[in-house]
Amino acid sequence: MKNWSLKWQILALVVTVVTVAVSALTIITIAQIETRLTDSLERKAQNLSSLLAENSGVGLEFQDSLYVADLVRGAFTDGDLLGFSLYDSTGRRFIEQAITPGIFPSQDSCNQVEQIEITHTTDRLAIERPVYSRGRQVGCLWLVLTKEPLKAEVRVSLAIVIAVAVMLVALSALIGVVMSRRVVRPIATFEKAAIRISSGDMMASVDIKALHRDFLRLGQSFNTMQNALQRAFDELNQSRINWRCRSRPERRNCGKN
Repeated sequence: MKNWSLKWQILALVVTVVTVAVSALTIITIAQIETRLTDSLERKAQNLSSLLAENSGVGLEFQDSLYVADLVRGAFTDGDLLGFSLYDSTGRRFIEQAITPGIFPSQDSCNQVEQIEITHTTDRLAIERPVYSRGRQVGCLWLVLTKEPLKAEVRVSLAIVIAVAVMLVALSALIGVVMSRRVVRPIATFEKAAIRISSGDMMASVDIKALHRDFLRLGQSFNTMQNALQRAFDELNQSRINWRCRSRPERRNCGKN
């Protein structure tokens, strides 16, 4: 960046700062959205499992498979539910229904569950909980829910956040261009005036009215310097004329400007 112009350095600085800030904000926002949606899915799993556990306890205790089957059939109206498995107090699988085959292991430890346990995989959420009837544990159940709707919501949210982030970066680039022009344009004005003075045009000055207020004092100082140079140049020129008059007094119009 050492060889870049000031305009491009300002633009690069603005865009870099905004990009870093927007990237960090995007990552935090996506993490918060994913956490919120995951918590929502967990609450849904707990509510559904609680409802099934409360209603299947009696059927499990009295070995009423038809009652439990009707209960499970109603639970599958929820599109997120992939599988339901119910075990009695001996660990025997009492009833099982799954949309996706093979989601339950052949040997299950659900009968050892004494509290709610939630397990996450890439595509699924599994929840295990004990089933009680009349104050005693009569078995346990295992639910498996899909994460596909959650992942779809995360993808939509990610697309929205990225689109907003791109718009913010583009807006920062536009602001950077405007800012760099406001800084570089007065400098270019001073540069042109300095070049004119260096080429011998001692009348070159800066138009104060055209300057931004941040450069006003600098412009006034520049014009003061230009006036001082003009006076010094005039005095030097007059001194040179006077010296020639003293050395050659016979010259006509000697000492006259």
